[in-house]
Amino acid sequence: MSARSNANMAAPLGRMQERTRQAREGMAEKLFSRAALESAMSDASAAGHSVARIEPEKPVDLYETAAAKAAAAWLAEQGFRVKWDRKARPELGQEWRVLVIEW
Repeated sequence: MSARSNANMAAPLGRMQERTRQAREGMAEKLFSRAALESAMSDASAAGHSVARIEPEKPVDLYETAAAKAAAAWLAEQGFRVKWDRKARPELGQEWRVLVIEW
C-alpha cells in the first residue's frame, strides 16, 4: 500500500474519531451542566434520597469529556462525594460510566 493510500484511509478514520468526540462533548455539556446537576440533586433529595445518578440516555461513555471532568471537580469543590460507576451491555460490546453524587 502506498503512503497516499494510507493517508486516504486515515482521513475517514480521523473524521469519524473527531465526530465521535464532538458528539460526546455535546451530550456531556447538556448532561453535566450545573443546572442539570442541581435539578437532578434537587429531585433526588425531594424524594428522600441522598444520592443522584447522572446517566446518559444512550449507553455512551462521557467520562473522558471536558464537561464531565469539570462537573466532577465542581461537585467535589462543593463538598459532594463523587464517583463513577461502570455499566455494561456485554452483548453489544458497550461499557460506559454513570456519575454518582452523594451527600
